[in-house]
Amino acid sequence: MTDRTAWGHGLATVADDGTVLDTWYPSPALGTLPADVAPPVALAAGAGRDQARGVRVEPVVTVVDLDTPPTSTTDAYLRLHLLSHRLVLPNTINLDGVFFGLREAIPLLEASKGAVVVTSSMAGLMPLPGNPVYAATKWALIGLVRSVHGELEGRGIRINALCPGAVATPLMGEDPREFFDSLGLPSFEPEVLAGTVVEMLASDRSGQAILHRPPGDPEVFEFARLPEH
Repeated sequence: MTDRTAWGHGLATVADDGTVLDTWYPSPALGTLPADVAPPVALAAGAGRDQARGVRVEPVVTVVDLDTPPTSTTDAYLRLHLLSHRLVLPNTINLDGVFFGLREAIPLLEASKGAVVVTSSMAGLMPLPGNPVYAATKWALIGLVRSVHGELEGRGIRINALCPGAVATPLMGEDPREFFDSLGLPSFEPEVLAGTVVEMLASDRSGQAILHRPPGDPEVFEFARLPEH
């Protein structure tokens, strides 16, 4: 563990098979987890079985090393919440995490002829005046995917970028659907986006940006070609 650590008490959504689907951290923090900090009472009140979704919600406490790649779903969601709370710089998560994670995964992917889906955003395909730094990192991810896919294809690895619109995850608060509705933005559930990821992993495509805007279907984004001289 390096000196760059972060921690948070959260609520994890867990499927019946034990898979963590997402985690919400209301108050993430940088530094070492204090020994005398108790989980917020509100988190315990939010735990239990969600019969409508067929999942259970569990309190968790997560500590991460920001100088290493994410090791779990709870780890990844804590890093996203650190971003949303503006506690870390976007390039340290959005770019470094993908770049170094990909570097470490390439030998394994080459052996298995695997595939990679990099999560960019619709903000990586259009201007985002309200958050230009976030948009810059998402544009950079698409540039990375399009730049490395030729070499990776030669090594039997496919790579694509997923560019979703609004997704109703706990990252946006206790009622993400209501949050997006208040902005007049259509959104979809994470399970819909998960299906898109599975389709991308199973396809033969590589080096593409897949735009998925609710409530529509995924579509290949067509980039303009440079004019010929």
